[in-house]
Amino acid sequence: MEDKDLLSYPTSSIKNKLKRKEIYTKQKKLKTKAKLQKRKRNKIEAERLGEECKKKVAKTQDNTKEKDETVVDPEDEEIKGEEDFDEFSEILKGEKEPKVIITSSYKPTKIMYDFILEFLRVIPRSVYYQRKNHEIKKIVEECSTKGFTDIIIINEDSKSLNAMTHIHLPYGPTAYYKLSSVKLSKDIPNCGRPINVKPEVILNNFGPDWDNVLQGCSVPSLALALISKGAE
Repeated sequence: MEDKDLLSYPTSSIKNKLKRKEIYTKQKKLKTKAKLQKRKRNKIEAERLGEECKKKVAKTQDNTKEKDETVVDPEDEEIKGEEDFDEFSEILKGEKEPKVIITSSYKPTKIMYDFILEFLRVIPRSVYYQRKNHEIKKIVEECSTKGFTDIIIINEDSKSLNAMTHIHLPYGPTAYYKLSSVKLSKDIPNCGRPINVKPEVILNNFGPDWDNVLQGCSVPSLALALISKGAE
């Protein structure tokens, strides 16, 4: 069988498995060879015409999208000036210590308590507040008068952790985060014991779309303000 006929031969019609695999492998090699020959011919033709042989760049969503004029430049002087006097500036400059309350939704289950226990180890100077039947409004008022800087409320549905509300005191902002695929340290194979080191918050290199969203919004400052004074 000639190469031309072999390339167009339908392998699905071959009942013998070994023969079908043999024909498929030959077809694959022939296709690869044909691609290399085509590239070589194109390069020779471009050189003959005196054109520079340029490698084609695949079009992607990132390199073809138009520049969004509404995206905030993180180096903008006006934005930097506002950050020096916003609601997080005292903590991020190290002038004030964060003081965090962590609580739950109504009727928490064991997985909630286990998660909060691990969260308390992550957030320095954080304390647990038993929710009972207290409304969020009452919790905010009481924590504000006692000098707390942030409230974190963990929510669960059908014994599954699904969300977290973060309130910065006394006047906000408030963020709502979805939780998914939560795994406790005890469920991670070969997980070591936690050590007393300063935690880190990773908020970059998640892709251009996510990085653009974070620029000019309060999410990074909210997260950093939880950790400690002078956090980065």
